[in-house]
Amino acid sequence: MATRTHYQTFEITPTATADEIKRRYRELARTYHPDVNTGDPGAARKFAAIADAYRILGDADARAVYDAELLMQARAARPAPPPQAQTQRSAGTGGGARPQPQNVQAAHIESEKYAELARKCYFQGRFIEAKEHAIRSLSHNHRNAMAQEIMGDVYMQQGRLDDAAKHYTFCLQFDQFNGSARMKLERLHRTTSRSAHVQPPRGGGAHHGAFLSRKQQKLQALIKLVGYSAAIMMIGFWYLSEPNYPSAGIDFVKTWSIQFMLMAVAIGGWLGLIQSVTGDVRRFEDEFLIGGGHAAAGGFPAGPALLVLGVVFYPLGMLSHIGITLVQDGFHRSVGMLYGTVTAAGLMLAVFGGAGFGETLAFGGNILFLGHIFGRLLGDFFRGD
Repeated sequence: MATRTHYQTFEITPTATADEIKRRYRELARTYHPDVNTGDPGAARKFAAIADAYRILGDADARAVYDAELLMQARAARPAPPPQAQTQRSAGTGGGARPQPQNVQAAHIESEKYAELARKCYFQGRFIEAKEHAIRSLSHNHRNAMAQEIMGDVYMQQGRLDDAAKHYTFCLQFDQFNGSARMKLERLHRTTSRSAHVQPPRGGGAHHGAFLSRKQQKLQALIKLVGYSAAIMMIGFWYLSEPNYPSAGIDFVKTWSIQFMLMAVAIGGWLGLIQSVTGDVRRFEDEFLIGGGHAAAGGFPAGPALLVLGVVFYPLGMLSHIGITLVQDGFHRSVGMLYGTVTAAGLMLAVFGGAGFGETLAFGGNILFLGHIFGRLLGDFFRGD
């Protein structure tokens, strides 16, 4: 028995408008809500199917990808033409291979064009445009492996891990030698298989902590508690010891000593290490779009540029990164964790570090950010994802 499509669940046609879908969802939700059907044991199952269908059909981008998948399934299910018809077509072309229809060739060309645009936009940090171009590419040719990988990358940026895994799987079906997609899919599988009985939530989680067992979560909570406490104690010991080291001789931070800078780097590195090994932040290359199979995409690499800004002048790098990711629908919990931690540590150093308050507030984040990056790079070696 064929699986019902979301359109069949809503009892509408694939040409239904967004308003018709929303109206139909409200009607079905009122009819099958478990609170209304307390005596019907199947109401919860029906309502879950309705909610799942609306999650796809109510999102224009997700609906476009879903329509492309339905088209792919319809083409795969199409019966092969009878041998007699094949013979007649071969005879009509002189017994040679039948030439590909012109419209199919044009569709493949358009698909490649939009896939290339999607790759460039993704590398530049323009995630919304990358997703739109990838969807257009798949609408012309659902077998375009590059577009499938870009869709997976965008969903990874949004924290929708199961959707990302689905598109990486499609990518490998159409290009089995795609090493970057295979690496990303294997990493996702390692993440979600840490606890076999814990199933990933529909729509993905913000980070891999959602897939850990209770024992693992408690262990990670203990590691974070000890780690953050140690960082606070480092600042506290520095404050209580009242050090009086000579200035490092840097004009714009005259109150800083070499020892103060080393202490700030150590605190940032320790926090980065703790957050990396516990999975609170993504891998370094994923966070700043370093590599990932798109290094040859061309264009201006937003990730490395923002990384440099974070080291040169942290406040500007923080605002730029958060602004771009919010506007481009690429904001991730990991980004907030990174900048929130560095900003909080910078405020504590400004208040209790014993150096100039204004100078530390303006430039302390630079040192902490640099240390955080080194700590994350070290922590990435110990990660299981």
